[in-house]
Amino acid sequence: MALTGTLQTRVGRRIVLLFVVSALLPVVALAVVGYVQVRRQLLAQAHAQLARAARDVGMGVVEQLRADRALVREAIAAFRAGGERALAPGGGIGARGRSAFATFAVAGPRGTVVLWGEPAGLTLDARQSAAVDGGRAALVVGSGDPPTVWMVESLGAGGRAWVAIAADHVFRGAQERAMTEAGEAVLCIRAAGQGRRLFCPADAASAEPLIAERWEVFLAYDYAIEPWQVEVAQPISAILAPVSGFRRTFLATLAGVLGLVVLLSSIQVRRSLRPLMELRRGTERLARRDFSVPVEVRSRDEFEELAQSFNGMAGELSQRIGELNQLSYGALVALARTVDANSSWTAGHSERVTALSLRIADHVGLEPALVEALQRGGLLHDIGKIGTPAFIIDKPGPLDPAELAIVRRHPEVGARILSPIEAFAAAIPVVLHHHEKYDGTGYPHRLRGEGIPYLARLLAVADVYDALVSERPYRRSWSHPEAVAMIREGAGSHFDPALVAVFLKVMDAEGDAARFAVTIEDLQTAARVVEARG
Repeated sequence: MALTGTLQTRVGRRIVLLFVVSALLPVVALAVVGYVQVRRQLLAQAHAQLARAARDVGMGVVEQLRADRALVREAIAAFRAGGERALAPGGGIGARGRSAFATFAVAGPRGTVVLWGEPAGLTLDARQSAAVDGGRAALVVGSGDPPTVWMVESLGAGGRAWVAIAADHVFRGAQERAMTEAGEAVLCIRAAGQGRRLFCPADAASAEPLIAERWEVFLAYDYAIEPWQVEVAQPISAILAPVSGFRRTFLATLAGVLGLVVLLSSIQVRRSLRPLMELRRGTERLARRDFSVPVEVRSRDEFEELAQSFNGMAGELSQRIGELNQLSYGALVALARTVDANSSWTAGHSERVTALSLRIADHVGLEPALVEALQRGGLLHDIGKIGTPAFIIDKPGPLDPAELAIVRRHPEVGARILSPIEAFAAAIPVVLHHHEKYDGTGYPHRLRGEGIPYLARLLAVADVYDALVSERPYRRSWSHPEAVAMIREGAGSHFDPALVAVFLKVMDAEGDAARFAVTIEDLQTAARVVEARG
C-alpha cells in the first residue's frame, strides 16, 4: 500500500505539473507577447511625443529670440531719440527692457556706456562683426555655468548695443512648453558648436534611465552662431508606468489562476488516478494468481469500460490457468503412476503420500506457493527410483550393502532428474531430503533438525505412514494404530515433533479411532525395516 501511495503521489504530481504547464503556458505566452508589444508601443509613442516636444521647444526658442530682438531694437530706437533718460526704470520701454535683459550696454567710438547690469567684456569675431555691420544681430555665448547669452545689435556709426538675455526669460518658457508637451520631461539646450550647456536643470543628470529626442535650432543666418541643440528627455519609468501597473495586476491574476488551476487539476487527477490505482491493484492480484476479487470502477467513462474489459480478461485467464493446472496436475499424476508402476507393491504410493501431506499442510496453514511445491514434491518424491532395478525393489529378503547403496541413491537421482526444469525448483528440496531424520541419522546428507527443509520434514511423516500401512514383499502391512504409534514414538528422533503433533490431529479427525499398543521392540524393528527399504 505504501508503494502504491508513493506511485500515486508521483504520478499525480507529474500529471498536475503537466496540466498546469499546458494550461498556463498559452496564457503566459500571450501575456508576455502582449507586455512586449505594449512596452514597445509606449516607447515608440514616447519617442514621437519627445520629438514633437523638442521641435516645438526649438521653434519656441526661435520665436522668443525674435521677440527679444524686436524689444532690443525698440530700446535702441528709444535710446537714439531720448538718450539714457528714455531707458530709465520708470519708462515703459525701460521697465520692459530691465525685466527681459540682465545688462544693456552701448559701445561706440568714444567708449562704452552701461545703462544697467555688468559690461560684457566680450569681442566679436569677423563673421559676427560682419553680420552686425550688415544689419543683422549676433549671439555670443559668454562664460559661466550656465553661460550668459549676449545679443549684439548695430547702433550705426560704428556703435553697438550689447544686451545680456536672462536665461529665465528665454528658456523658462521653453521648459514649461516641454512639460506641457511631454509630461515629466527634462529639457536641456546646448550650444552645439561649443558643446556648452545653455540651459539644463541640475536634476537632469540623474542616474535614472532616460529616453531623449533632439532638435537642431539653426541660428547661423539670423544670429551668426552655430546651431543650438534642444534635447527633451523623459524617465523610462514614467513612460512605462501603465505597463508596470499591468504587470502587477497580471502577476496577481496569474497567481490566482495558478492556484485555481492547481486545485482543479489536483481534484481531476485524483479522480482519474483512482481507477488507475484500482487497475494496478487488480494486476497485482493477477500476478499473485488471485482471481477472486474483480476490479470495481464506477467512473462512467473509458476507465469503467477498461475495468470491465480487464475483469473479462481476468476471468478468461483464470479459466485458462485452471485448465493448465488440471493439465499440469494430470501430467504429474501420470508421471507418479509411471514411477510407482515400477513395482506392483508401490502402486498409488506417491498419490496417497501427497494426499496425506496436503491434509497436514492444510492444518498447518501453509501459503499457496508452498502447498504447490509440496504437491509436486510429493507426487515426484520417488522419481529417482526409475533407475532402481525392479529385482531390488521386489526382493523379499534383506538387501545386501551394494543393493542398499543403490536404493539410497534415489533421492539424489530424483533431484538431478528435476533440476533442468525451472518450475520444479521449489520441489527439489522435498525430493532430495525426504529421507533425512530429525536426529541427523538419515540420508543422503545426514541433515539434522531445522536444517532439514520444512516441506521435506512434513512429507517424511506421510511417506513413512503410507509405507507402514502398505504391503511389501519383505513384510506384512501394519494396521493404522500400529503405524500411528510408530510415528508418535519417532517424534524427535525420526520426525519433527511439531509436525508429528499435527499428523496426530489429522489422524484424530480422519483416521481409525481404534488404537492398540505395540511393544518397543516391534517399533524398533519396524523403524529398521523402513530405514532399510526406503
